[in-house]
Amino acid sequence: MGYAYFGRIEGVGQRHEPEEGNVETGQGFFIGDYEPVRHSGFGIASFTISVLVAMFDFFLLALAGIVGQTSANGIGRESWVVVVVGLFLLFGLGMSLLGIELGITGLIQRDRKRAFPILGLVLNSAIAVVLVVVVVSGVRAF
Repeated sequence: MGYAYFGRIEGVGQRHEPEEGNVETGQGFFIGDYEPVRHSGFGIASFTISVLVAMFDFFLLALAGIVGQTSANGIGRESWVVVVVGLFLLFGLGMSLLGIELGITGLIQRDRKRAFPILGLVLNSAIAVVLVVVVVSGVRAF
């Protein structure tokens, strides 16, 4: 918690102690406790989930592609790789939906910055759409 005084603000979150105030300009007189606007915790969580799910799903799909290319007959319907990849993609979709919910909650909060909730909401929505397309196309392929 810091103090700010009327006029110029030399740094957010720092305590400013002027030697004497100017009545005409108001510089040097404390206007009370100044709380800087903080980032939303829900927004940060939403953004973090989106980044982790994107990295995890990229790694998962790359691994499935490598296994499909290196196996002699390709990946069959009964392959354990298909089951594991499918389950983890559904888990990623669930986490992405949780990230969307956290992003919306972060946007609803008052007196918080909106950058991380918006980023988390956009990225999680894009990830959810891509995962649904990948899962549906995978199901239709078999």
